Amino acid sequence: MSNIKLSVISIMLFVFIGCGESTPEAESTVNNSTLKEEVVKDYNYYLERIKNDEKWMIEVKKQAEEMGVSVDSALSKNAKYMAKQNGFVDETENEVQAQINIIKNNKEWYENVKAQAKERQISVDSMLIRSANYVISQREN
Repeated sequence: MSNIKLSVISIMLFVFIGCGESTPEAESTVNNSTLKEEVVKDYNYYLERIKNDEKWMIEVKKQAEEMGVSVDSALSKNAKYMAKQNGFVDETENEVQAQINIIKNNKEWYENVKAQAKERQISVDSMLIRSANYVISQREN
């Protein structure tokens, strides 16, 4: 019998607390949190953010020089790093890397990519990424 009374009292307390008036502060907090849209902080988000930040780009250029890679490659690495640090997992990254490996293992294709990079005055790494992305996008269409 005492268990039933305890249950009834618990239910009444729960209902009583739930029916209480909300404060303006609580309503404001709920409204603000529901109005804010979560920005997807993926690779492209950071790519644009870095490009538009003059100080950050200076650092990226320094990194590129120190690592002996193109600015595009350093920019890409920074954007990927920042996206991963914020929980974004790029599912296409493995697909792009796999396509790059296919290109590198095909001597004629790889030489063609090198020639395109020279013609466009960009690094071979950048041209490999562009070529891999192109192949993937064509495959998806």
